Amino acid sequence: SGLGNWEATYTTNSTYQWTQRAGTNYQGYNTANGGSNNAGVSYTSDATATYAYLRLKTDLSAATGIKISFWYMNPYYSSNYNEDYDYLYLERSTDGSSWEQVSSYSSTYHNGWTQVSNLSIPDGTKYIRFSAYMRGGNYGAGVAVDDVRITGTAPSPTWTYTGTPGI
Repeated sequence: SGLGNWEATYTTNSTYQWTQRAGTNYQGYNTANGGSNNAGVSYTSDATATYAYLRLKTDLSAATGIKISFWYMNPYYSSNYNEDYDYLYLERSTDGSSWEQVSSYSSTYHNGWTQVSNLSIPDGTKYIRFSAYMRGGNYGAGVAVDDVRITGTAPSPTWTYTGTPGI
């Protein structure tokens, strides 16, 4: 799928899940923010709302001071529809099964990428994920994320020496 260390899952409709691509496939948004690809979910033309998840496979629980930076795109389908149809959430989990929202990003009618810089993730977080909610009805244009950067402090390794010096 090209998503590397990220795992894509969904709730109700397998047609709408995160994939690697070159843009949101909507009105000229066919470029990545950086490089040549991003991860995105295209809009849903049916009336069924659905969630799609993109979870980082790396266990972050030993790290402290975690911060995440990324670029996202979440455009309206048209300026004539001034409701939010697609949502992007950043969520965290301490166990991999219960999730808590860290931040949310609703649709905007603009033609570019928006940057999120150094958003703090609480210590004790094991996993993070992007959650895309598509309300359905063909009015949202989907969501995309790109250039995700996660920083933090890893614990110092602990060494135990059990041999005899000099042997």
